[in-house]
Amino acid sequence: MTPDWVIVTLWFVAGITATGGFWYFLDSKNVAGAIGSVCITVAAVAVAILLRLRNDRLHRLGSGSLPARLLAFIWSYPLTGENEASWAVKESTALRGDLGTARENPALGVAIVTTELALAAFGDVANSRIDLCVSWGVGHAQRHPPYQMLAANREPIHDEKVVKVDFRHTLAFAVILARTRKQRDYLLSHVRLALARQCEDGGWPSDSVMTISPVFTAFYGIELLHLASADSSIPVEISNAIPAARENALKWLMNQSGSDGLWSSSVFRDFAWDRVFTAAWVLHRLAQTANVAVDGWRQCLDDAAFVMIQQALDSQSWLGASEAQRHRVEARIAAAASRAQLIPGLSSRSVDSLQLYLGSWVERAKHWLARLPADELDVGTAAFLVDAMVPTERLRELGRRVRKAEESGNRAKSSP
Repeated sequence: MTPDWVIVTLWFVAGITATGGFWYFLDSKNVAGAIGSVCITVAAVAVAILLRLRNDRLHRLGSGSLPARLLAFIWSYPLTGENEASWAVKESTALRGDLGTARENPALGVAIVTTELALAAFGDVANSRIDLCVSWGVGHAQRHPPYQMLAANREPIHDEKVVKVDFRHTLAFAVILARTRKQRDYLLSHVRLALARQCEDGGWPSDSVMTISPVFTAFYGIELLHLASADSSIPVEISNAIPAARENALKWLMNQSGSDGLWSSSVFRDFAWDRVFTAAWVLHRLAQTANVAVDGWRQCLDDAAFVMIQQALDSQSWLGASEAQRHRVEARIAAAASRAQLIPGLSSRSVDSLQLYLGSWVERAKHWLARLPADELDVGTAAFLVDAMVPTERLRELGRRVRKAEESGNRAKSSP
């Protein structure tokens, strides 16, 4: 935080140059001096305002830890508007820097992360806000089985708005339902749909209204099947089919990795960081499946974790990326690294690489956040930041701190 005396000094300099300096040079017909005084005044005022805004932002964030402030931001996010009730932003749009559109037209991939984090940090208290997200999903789904998610797209030839089913985000919504044990009819219908639509090679059709990303479709489907396999309420005829489907999907995913052991999102294939970003999502969502008995799968995760870090440390991966874009992507890499290092039997080379990366990343992330305007933080990045910075066993304590601060603030507002 900038000391007040610095800001006061800037205003003093602005006042001197705007009054004394400007009029002195103008009276002596020194045009260059008068223009110089104006420039100094404008510069001093601009810097003083920017520093004051930064101080005000830091003051609003409070004196708590950075993870607590980030979690508080996530916790309050679904209360602001109808679209924000999805507890998500559209990942592809947010990473391109268009945060307004990302908030106004959210998708549910990020909601997988925010709802999972809310449950870990707040437990049953999170249910009321997760219900907002689930209600948003139900409101954007078909009214009849299989309750697929619906999304609008503008048809380019006739420039007409067309509403279509979105299979990929149906799977994402199903993951949320499977974890939270809500809307059982929808969940069962989605699991049946995932089994029915799986291709012979183990993958799924990458049906999506806006973007085609087979790898994202696949790991949503795998996570859904993995969660459903542990749900005793799933009917036997469905649960019996899950292990083989999950195994085939994992094999498909392994076959989709490139010579470097990573995957492409397809959506960001024109960006140098595409493969490291996609690997981060795969590791973040599927590290939990490391013990699934599929030949080569754990080694695939191990190799992907190691290469992900090597590429994240390579400056070539960030060619053309803005500072904000790089930090948003790195938040996802760090969250994946935090989870990947817990994979049982992970090689020492991968463990060392992951720990080294996390140790250097956290300070860079803090410095970026200190300079980031409040309206340029998206809820997805905030969730990944918390996940990367806070061990799972500490999340519940962090959630209690956030709730306590919220209750204190509410009492203060209601006091006369």
